[in-house]
Amino acid sequence: MKLVQTGLWDVEFPPTDWKIDGYFGTNTENAVKAYQSHKGYLAPDGKVGPCTLRALDQDVARHEGYPY
Repeated sequence: MKLVQTGLWDVEFPPTDWKIDGYFGTNTENAVKAYQSHKGYLAPDGKVGPCTLRALDQDVARHEGYPY
């Protein structure tokens, strides 16, 4: 879970409590929903399924300057 929280932080959708603690609580769920809504093609359900994880991985890679 820390990788997801770190990824959200990297693409500027950090949990509101700004903690990377590995705990998937309400703040992390809300950050995931905000990220999903921002993407437009992901269902904003707050779950980190394969599509959300793939999108987050790609955005983190672009943010860090590594083209995929």
